[in-house]
Amino acid sequence: LKVFKNGFLNLALPFFGFSEPIAAPKKKVGFKCADGYFTLWDRFEIQGPKKMKELIQWIKEETGLDVTMMSCGVSLIYSFFLSSDKRMERLEQDMKDIVEEVTRKKIPDYVQSIVLEVIANNKDDEDVEIPYIKFNLR
Repeated sequence: LKVFKNGFLNLALPFFGFSEPIAAPKKKVGFKCADGYFTLWDRFEIQGPKKMKELIQWIKEETGLDVTMMSCGVSLIYSFFLSSDKRMERLEQDMKDIVEEVTRKKIPDYVQSIVLEVIANNKDDEDVEIPYIKFNLR
């Protein structure tokens, strides 16, 4: 962070200003992780195309958590309280198709990735905060 120090001098006023950024706050994780902490700058990055069940399985393997809900923007694309038929249908669909179906908008060709927010539970059935997922479409 030392390379991002900044100094400001205003000759019209007798003012010298110096600033130094602080490190992003670290949050203790409730899942398996290398150092046990993550910041708001951390994320999981996944290369698509993938089906919903492949993504959920990847999250389970990576964190040891069970996915209960998943959203893309303001649209809820997966949830434990969906009807079992709808949930099973979504598990077999491609992530891009699910997002387009739920949002009722086609994802433009210039969009390279989407951001997914996940709510997951640990083995004690407690909600655990995890970093967002950057899902690369291409």
